[in-house]
Amino acid sequence: MTWLHSLQQTLDSIEDQLDQDLSIEKMAQQAYMSMFHFQRTFSLVLGIGIGEYIRNRRLSVAGEQLAAKKIKVIDAALVYGYDSPESFTRAFTKFHGINPSKAAKDPALLRRFLPIKIKITIEGGNMMNVRIEERSAFTIAGMKWTLNISDPANHQQISKLWTVFNRSEKPAHFCAQSTNDPVFNGSFLGVCVDNKDQKTFDYWIASTLSEGRSTEFETLPVEAGQWAVFECVGAMPQAIVKLWKQIYTEYFPTSSYQPKNTIDFEVYPDGVTSSDDYRCEVWIAVDKVS
Repeated sequence: MTWLHSLQQTLDSIEDQLDQDLSIEKMAQQAYMSMFHFQRTFSLVLGIGIGEYIRNRRLSVAGEQLAAKKIKVIDAALVYGYDSPESFTRAFTKFHGINPSKAAKDPALLRRFLPIKIKITIEGGNMMNVRIEERSAFTIAGMKWTLNISDPANHQQISKLWTVFNRSEKPAHFCAQSTNDPVFNGSFLGVCVDNKDQKTFDYWIASTLSEGRSTEFETLPVEAGQWAVFECVGAMPQAIVKLWKQIYTEYFPTSSYQPKNTIDFEVYPDGVTSSDDYRCEVWIAVDKVS
């Protein structure tokens, strides 16, 4: 549960430094994660992006201080990282529903956003079909996009990429290049790969490339290793969003396997993805820990 403790340390550090410059990159380093996997883990486990969490906490505390007349608007803007009192006022009004000048007059209208505390609880009733699988090295071929880690619209953008892909002729090309793969059997892959620049990640829509076949698409070699494989049953994308949260809040906190934070992918076989019976898988590269 070390990485959960690291997340709690991150939350404590944020709380101690709300009025200082906060570097997400440094937080990721302290948690021994890349920027991409740190921000994704934070969001999956806590249900909120780290940037939004910091902003909400600062605006909540600023509201309390303004209500108690402990700080002026111009000072609050400077302390909590805004370029000007005007930009602070816009953010404050959007968050609280009232402008800063009314905070002291009617503090009951202020919105409170409390700090998060991670608690490990034992819960039952959730069946999770997971297996650990060894796979030799293989190659994927497909289309790649480089996305900004901090962009909150990534999920919507990836969804649009799949919509365009499914309406094109490319699915037939992908099936043709992956005819001899007994594991994925021509399934389409949604692949996330961390980048070393700590600012972006690559998202692929791809399939495996059968040995000896040529391809018109970009290729990516995938190293041999262990994978935690999770079965997902249900209509997309709701079912897989729910599964990702379960993986990071229920499986990894108590498992002897931990994510390598290098590559993972979703495996989509042919079928009606809107069906309640649709089955797909999530593959996450893992290491066994002592």
